[in-house]
Amino acid sequence: MIPAILQVKEKKNKYLTLKNFNLINSNFTIDSYSVFLERSGLQIDPNSKLKIELIEDHNLRDEEYHIDIDDNITITSKDNRGVILAFTTIYNLFLESSTIKCREIVDYPFKRHRGFMLDCARHFFSKEIVMSIIEEMSLLKLNKFHWHLSDDQGFRIKLDKYLNLVDDNNFYSKDDIKEVVDFALRRGIDIIPEIDIPGHTTAILANLEGLSCVDTKLSVGVLPGIYGNALCIGNEFTYLFLDNLFKELASVFIYPYIHIGGDEVITSNWESCEKCRKVSKENNLKSNHELQGYFNKKVRLIAAQYGKKIIIWNDSYSLQDSSFDGIVQYWQSSHNNKDFKKYKSGNKEIINSDYFHFYYDFPSFFGGLKRTYKYKSNYKNIVGFEACLWTERVLNHEMILEKLFPRIYALGEKNWSFKLNYHKFIKEIQKVSLVRLEKGFDINLKYLDKKNKKEYLRNHFKELSKMEYVKTTFETKFGFLNSLKFFIYYIGFKGLIIINKLKKEEKNGKN
Repeated sequence: MIPAILQVKEKKNKYLTLKNFNLINSNFTIDSYSVFLERSGLQIDPNSKLKIELIEDHNLRDEEYHIDIDDNITITSKDNRGVILAFTTIYNLFLESSTIKCREIVDYPFKRHRGFMLDCARHFFSKEIVMSIIEEMSLLKLNKFHWHLSDDQGFRIKLDKYLNLVDDNNFYSKDDIKEVVDFALRRGIDIIPEIDIPGHTTAILANLEGLSCVDTKLSVGVLPGIYGNALCIGNEFTYLFLDNLFKELASVFIYPYIHIGGDEVITSNWESCEKCRKVSKENNLKSNHELQGYFNKKVRLIAAQYGKKIIIWNDSYSLQDSSFDGIVQYWQSSHNNKDFKKYKSGNKEIINSDYFHFYYDFPSFFGGLKRTYKYKSNYKNIVGFEACLWTERVLNHEMILEKLFPRIYALGEKNWSFKLNYHKFIKEIQKVSLVRLEKGFDINLKYLDKKNKKEYLRNHFKELSKMEYVKTTFETKFGFLNSLKFFIYYIGFKGLIIINKLKKEEKNGKN
């Protein structure tokens, strides 16, 4: 099973056939077991001889559960989340066979934030695709879905106050969001929306006048890259807009955190903006980084009015901000980041998304299966690991699946399991994947085509996408360092020309 269970004690020569059952429930809501019924097709039957009993024990840890499978099944947990996780384990066993070997299970997570981020701003994906990803996350006991909803290339929430922020039909209505939030909660997953501010805001500035430092008319971004636009820090309308925004976000997103991004802000417009310079002078701010810290504090106060705390990317965080009570998400390489090394020893909370290990839009030789699984960064205040899928070059559901599988399996086990064994994990991947293939799950089937497991681990797919083509062709020919240079070059526009050239060279070589 993926992720690996903490403790399992099997009972010799004893099996239980899972069928319609009589539910004995002490104090848990229907949401704790409704998804299991939907997935398995089983029903609650008061006349059934098979009993599943739910027992409440407040002495257990958060998300801890115990299962005793014998003539009947007993599930013990502190709260609904634990029961959801217990039924997820039972369902994973049920997928393999309706006849289950009797056993006792004790299980709880290694990390409390077990996350995955999907960028729906660069390319829009329907709520059905989003929910299919949440379903897979749930089966791997991931519990935080980070939903990137705004960037230079799009703003994806239809707000009552600012209807013109969205373009065409590529947005989520409030009803859509409520549906997705409910779908996730019943699977034990919290949704963290991200509205990236003050940078990465071209789509906002293009559709809503009065928020920029300059009067230039902007267009919503189309191409990848970092755009040189940012919200005006000295404009009071900026904070009125954000107040209305947070009010509407709080009405549909239940989880107490909202991600405000804050990464890669181009601050050149602040330098020449009278309003921004006035704020800096009045508050004795000595740099644009401190000016952004001022902005973050104001946003935190706005969020607090609606019962929310914030998460920010690490390049927005200042070690000097002693009042910061949110969470920092590190995306830059944590091993070389001086702030990270200082921050890790404190008592602030960190989500680790080191881009060399957890960025799934990168080629697999950067954030591959083994690199995710064996990544070592276990400081006490790291609340969990989160993989990110940015979608500048991910155009459809099939490409999402190619990026996710099998790497998301490593993410699940890395976050959940205390004892990691890579060789056992590799064997489980084939087993779990084939079971899900038989059951009709949406997974990337291409990596299952490899008969040779070693070859499959190196390549992941039989038909390589452009990014994997870089891995197998360029890295093999020119080594890792040159591959790194090439990847940096690749993310520019000329990289596509080089890839096509490499393909032609390979084709000519075959001929």
